[in-house]
Amino acid sequence: MICLSLTRETLAENLKEIERYKKYLQLCELRGDCLTEWDTEALRDFPRQAGVPLILTLRRAGDGGNWRTSEEERCSRFMELLSSGYAWVDLEHVSATESVARAARKKGIRIIRSFHDTRGVPEDLPERFRELPEREGEIPRIVTTPRSVADLRIILQTLRETSGPGIIQAMGEWGFPARILSGLYGSYFTLVSPEKSPDDPVPLSPESLEKLYRYSTLSSSTSIFGIIGNPVLHSRSPLIHNSGYAKQSLDAVYLPFKVDDVGEFFSLAEELSIQGFSVTIPHKSEVIPRLVQTSDEVAAIGACNTVVRSSCGFKGYNTDVRGFMLPLKKLCVAGFPKRAVVIGAGGAARAVVYGLKEAGTEILIVNRTESKALDLAREFKCRGAALSPGIYSEMAEYAELVVQTSAAGMHPLEEIDPVSGYPWTGKEIAYDLIYIPEKTRFLSAAENAGCRILNGAPMLQAQGEAQYKLFTGTEYPR
Repeated sequence: MICLSLTRETLAENLKEIERYKKYLQLCELRGDCLTEWDTEALRDFPRQAGVPLILTLRRAGDGGNWRTSEEERCSRFMELLSSGYAWVDLEHVSATESVARAARKKGIRIIRSFHDTRGVPEDLPERFRELPEREGEIPRIVTTPRSVADLRIILQTLRETSGPGIIQAMGEWGFPARILSGLYGSYFTLVSPEKSPDDPVPLSPESLEKLYRYSTLSSSTSIFGIIGNPVLHSRSPLIHNSGYAKQSLDAVYLPFKVDDVGEFFSLAEELSIQGFSVTIPHKSEVIPRLVQTSDEVAAIGACNTVVRSSCGFKGYNTDVRGFMLPLKKLCVAGFPKRAVVIGAGGAARAVVYGLKEAGTEILIVNRTESKALDLAREFKCRGAALSPGIYSEMAEYAELVVQTSAAGMHPLEEIDPVSGYPWTGKEIAYDLIYIPEKTRFLSAAENAGCRILNGAPMLQAQGEAQYKLFTGTEYPR
């Protein structure tokens, strides 16, 4: 089930949220502790107005909520509303709420027993989860804040191994995949929030959960794919892949996984039977030793952006080269650049240099750390130099095409142009692999001089479509 967390300051605002998302919802949780005014009569009428089953929650400040007055007053507020049509009450595992629990049971209201850990994942999570219900019929609920892939594994293992209804909420970026998969592994509901929710640092809206991730269709037969990186939640790859699955009616889902430890993720991939995953920074080289086979591009570039499960293990591919070259070739129908400047010397630069060398282009690599530029240039037999205004005159000799592969221009470096002050002539092609923002300072300066420009969005789409074929065996649907 999908449960919307109602955390607005007024009941009227919360009713608007219900109306906005009603077609996706099976129930809502009213966070009474978030209301700026307590109106008992309005709260008694709220279940009738809402038109969906409601959980009544008054979350204490110590559990991440906003209720700051006494336990006695909190219990009194619960008691005032027990005859008003709320289907559940959420009560912590504390003796002060026992009078509320007894009164709720007499009125046929179901009880959710909750425990909150805003610092991490408790070491004894499985035991806590089993022991939370105080009576038969009570539903255990644990809200955790995972800080690593290892924490995510514990959460999903606990869900899979628990019999009977229960709820585990994994908050934040690390917990994002668990919120989508929780229903698949037995969670009583998945909690969602309105967009830009002040109470949820990583909001997952009902519309996104259902339209993008097709939550209601997920089952034990669903093939799981994803993308690993750090950071990763900004990626548009879930939109590309999940849209393709929906168009072709494939029983599959593609999720973003924030990853700090590649080894832990490969263990998680085995536990979840993940069929394939995309790889972004900083893991493109780190995954290679764990693969049973790699493509020629991976061997030459030293970076892998696509991992696919096979009968003998995981195999690695690199679709960045195709992704980079395809939009460029479409732009250069009158003739491909014979000379190019590549800014940066990281993993993305390696794929760019490989693709340009294969096309016969002469290359100058420039990088703030000169040794990295020289090392990459030596490996691919081209020219390398330190990036500074002093190299601009030599850059001009190569600048039929200028490719920006560094993080300059990406959040939080949006104000940086890596070649600030470069004398664009208007004859160059400027290509920035960044796609958020759509137009970096680097591209804006080139465009203002009359240059043709490309950002990273077409590359992302092209490499994603190549990955899609590796994952599914079919062409990306148009």
